[in-house]
Amino acid sequence: VTSIADRLNIDFALIHKERKRANEIDSMVLVGDVTKRIAILVDDMADTCGTFECASQKLLSAGASKVYAICTHGIF
Repeated sequence: VTSIADRLNIDFALIHKERKRANEIDSMVLVGDVTKRIAILVDDMADTCGTFECASQKLLSAGASKVYAICTHGIF
């Protein structure tokens, strides 16, 4: 994310996620300001899409105007 943001000369925020075990999110912490901004979630893989759902709610609660998600590997 940092290299993409640097190349595009844009700010970025990140979400730090901790898990108790597979497919169970313990906590998510948003680092950065997303107020009135379009957020783009980037994740390497999606199985249940629970991370996308929780992260989207976190971003919208923090004031993001829209949230889009990009996944490099969907697991079906």
